[in-house]
Amino acid sequence: MNNDIKWGLIWLIGGGMITLYTYESAANGGSYFIMWGAMIYGGYRLLIGVFSPDSK
Repeated sequence: MNNDIKWGLIWLIGGGMITLYTYESAANGGSYFIMWGAMIYGGYRLLIGVFSPDSK
């Protein structure tokens, strides 16, 4: 597995999990975090890994 794909998935899934955890914790009217930066960066790294010429 390409290193960019691995780290892209880690950032994307990690950001999503933190977002879901804080959203569920704030169910009673609190505030929560949306980890846009981590998820966008993870998606970017994932796409770079998938479409890079050395990944094939």
